[in-house]
Amino acid sequence: MTEGAAPKKPGLRALMMPAPKVPPRVVTTDASLPAPALPETDQTRNGRLSIEEEVGRGAMGFVLRATDGQLRRDLALKVAPAPRNELSREQLARFIEEAQITAQLEHPNVVPVHDIGVDPEGRPYFSMKLIRGQSLEAILEKRKAGDPGTLAEFGLRRLLDVFLQACQAVEYAHARGVIHRDLKPANIMVGDFGEVLVMDWGVAKLLGRPDAPVSEPSIGDGSSPVPPRPSYAPPPEVTSIRAGKRGLATQLGTVLGTPAYMAPEQASGGAVDERSDVYSLGVILYEILCGELPFDHEDPQVILSLQMTEPPMPPSVVNPATPLALENLALRMLEKSPDERSLTIRRIRAHVLDYIEGFGLDFRRDSVWTNLQWFIGTVGLFAFLVWYLTGHSVRSLLVLAPSSVFNAFGWFLLVLSFRYPLWAAYVSFSQSRREHDRFKEPSEEDVFVSGYAAHRTFAAALAPVFQLGFVVELVSAAVSQATRQVGPDDVVEQVVVQLRAGWANALISILVFLFAYLTLLSAEVRFARRIDRHALFVARPEWESTWPVFLMFVLLLSITATGLLDWTLGRSTFDPVRFLWERVLTEPLDPFDMVKTLVFQGTFLLGLVAATVLSSFPFAEILAALRLPHQAADEASVSGRQQYFLRSMAFFRIARASWLYGGAMIGCLTAITVLSSGGKQPLAQQVLYISGPSLLGFSGFWFTRRYVLRYLDGAPAVRRMLDQRAADALVEQARVNHAHVAGSAVRTRLGEFAVPVVCVFSYLLWTGSGMDEAAIRSLVLPVSTKGYLLILPYALLFPVILLRDGVQAWRLRRRERLASAGEP
Repeated sequence: MTEGAAPKKPGLRALMMPAPKVPPRVVTTDASLPAPALPETDQTRNGRLSIEEEVGRGAMGFVLRATDGQLRRDLALKVAPAPRNELSREQLARFIEEAQITAQLEHPNVVPVHDIGVDPEGRPYFSMKLIRGQSLEAILEKRKAGDPGTLAEFGLRRLLDVFLQACQAVEYAHARGVIHRDLKPANIMVGDFGEVLVMDWGVAKLLGRPDAPVSEPSIGDGSSPVPPRPSYAPPPEVTSIRAGKRGLATQLGTVLGTPAYMAPEQASGGAVDERSDVYSLGVILYEILCGELPFDHEDPQVILSLQMTEPPMPPSVVNPATPLALENLALRMLEKSPDERSLTIRRIRAHVLDYIEGFGLDFRRDSVWTNLQWFIGTVGLFAFLVWYLTGHSVRSLLVLAPSSVFNAFGWFLLVLSFRYPLWAAYVSFSQSRREHDRFKEPSEEDVFVSGYAAHRTFAAALAPVFQLGFVVELVSAAVSQATRQVGPDDVVEQVVVQLRAGWANALISILVFLFAYLTLLSAEVRFARRIDRHALFVARPEWESTWPVFLMFVLLLSITATGLLDWTLGRSTFDPVRFLWERVLTEPLDPFDMVKTLVFQGTFLLGLVAATVLSSFPFAEILAALRLPHQAADEASVSGRQQYFLRSMAFFRIARASWLYGGAMIGCLTAITVLSSGGKQPLAQQVLYISGPSLLGFSGFWFTRRYVLRYLDGAPAVRRMLDQRAADALVEQARVNHAHVAGSAVRTRLGEFAVPVVCVFSYLLWTGSGMDEAAIRSLVLPVSTKGYLLILPYALLFPVILLRDGVQAWRLRRRERLASAGEP
């Protein structure tokens, strides 16, 4: 070396020069252990780095604040606890490995490493970014002490942001094949400008590098070569000086880490993997929620024993304000068994983000009393609407037409049995009462019940359609009866009476099933939320949105037809121009009554939509779904938060259906009133009263649908994800349905045939008892029907039940053959 030349920086080979043997020992990273003294010199590397002060210390070394004289920036120096010739080979290798691993983890939430070297006193060091801020540990201690400034600056929302950024660093490290093994608040730095950095990777482990047994000889005695890497372990992306060197591997049975934050397998000296870091993050989240550690004691051995044997106390016991969703997440991350601690960091982040957005607030199963309250509330709203808009009680309307309700229920069972066995209702009830683990994928029973609930709602929408054919038969029967009983001059009047009676009769059934549709839809959503499976809402058939619109046109056509027939009474010829002039253009209207009625109808419709949506989603989740257009919709964000987008789409689907079916329901109620009153109001007012709520409902439906479609047009990643999840859900549903039906007992299948028999017997018992006669007399609405139409759906149930399972098995096999052949 020439005179005046700067000394050469020692390489890694020089840093690893032989050192005196030091016997293996138990290593912990508890900062409360004695730390080595500061170096006496105040500078390193030929005066370039000037030492300012100590900023932290621990068993693995101490951290100094220094200034780089050339670049004029402050740095943090991590210095080994002793000169390299006083360190064991393992200690020195671990120190160098920390610098190498940290330097290779180039992530915004991992502290950057700049340089590595040896100070004038022979102590190895490496320099890194100096973070101006405080550790999460200091923040939590100040919060616990009640510091006003800390409480104001670091509320739960801000602390969750810190936790999420720490999770991002750990997730990146896991992707690079690195396990931290010492995650704790003291190793998470929060900068003054919001940056969050995970520190101290001194005991990190590279995945795929096997731990050595305690009895293995150390390297250098020539008795054991370096073993090859196991073929089943993928090579880690991050490497270090200790990678692949058996003698420098962590000894099994050695406890590395901080006792209060160790996973049970880590505390027992066993093998660790990503799930060990999940446990440590769970302790951090637990401490964020309630300010206490799950297990705390002055003796570290007691803590280690508690970690392995005792369940943690729920955070809500310490802090009753703890959100239930985050408490359940923390407790799941603190499971003793690594197999039960199966949440990935990505899913943990998704759960926390969902909580921040407002999703997943309620993880409890609804109690019987809660369900009863919602049912009473919805029925009460329905009864009030019936009373206000028709002037009759619900009982009167229901007993008015037991035949049409009985017929519509038969069609409902028939539609339902096309895809699901009737005993699925019992499975649905029993499964809905069971507790469900929100952090596990839905079981096959959950998938089966979810599909059944979706098809049950669809059946409730489709069943009333068959009433249109029933009404046609009623009209033809009325014409035939009027022709036989009275002279030709009275035919028109009798047809009008019978037509109004038939329509009122059928509309009661349609009204009941419209209400049933909204109720079943709400129940379907609540179950889907409980198992976190919303893909079937994306795959909803569009026909469900067509039926209410078609019903509105049928209602308007019927009201116009009856008005036209009324006008023809006593006239020998039909003049459409005169009819239009007298009944539409010149007939006096009541503007005040029209405005009042429309306002009331709109208010009731809004209340009905709000009741349906609020019975399906908590208010916070509704607000979260409304913020959907403001969420990141790139591929990475969508893949990490698929459940959020699915749940948001489920909300908009429910809102659309509520507007459409709510408007049709109020329109039916108004039509029943008009038909019952004999059409005494002006025809224009009748049309307005019936079409008004339907048009309002359609407007709400159209606006909601357009809002979603415009968002999806600008978010192709979301649209692709929704389409793929919907297709996968339908395939999975078909497979699970076939498996459940094929695995059912023979007596269970035969029990289905008893359902139509019991229904027919119950109807005969009801109509034969005379319980409906008083209501029919009070309403003065005749009922015309034919027996074969009533029992037709029940008769069709028998062949459908016989053929259904075979047809579904054939369709499933055909779909599998097409999929294997690559055909759509």
